[in-house]
Amino acid sequence: MRKTDKKIDNAIRDALILVCDHAQLSFEGFQWLTHCVNYDNFPNSLKIICVFNTDEQLANLRQGDYGRLLRQLIKQHLADINVVIKNVDKQVLFDSEQACVTTHNGKWAQKLAQH
Repeated sequence: MRKTDKKIDNAIRDALILVCDHAQLSFEGFQWLTHCVNYDNFPNSLKIICVFNTDEQLANLRQGDYGRLLRQLIKQHLADINVVIKNVDKQVLFDSEQACVTTHNGKWAQKLAQH
């Protein structure tokens, strides 16, 4: 990773920590989030994965307006550090701990590789 990529990655991480803190208070079942990116195709390759505890909580997020709100929160915090997400619906994804246990025996590295 180049030095400039590392600086961008640190800024993204800091912005997403703020999102995570807010989301844990605002969205039922929200657990954590992570990001992955290929800096050779940045910011188009940036993906943020938001993880909820159960599939039911994830379904509730998708039924209401909460998924859109969480995506907009992420988009705004990234815009604050001059990272523009062009397609928030494709770049901000949702998953659950329950799904990871069911499909990958709780091995997030394998599950995240599919995103």
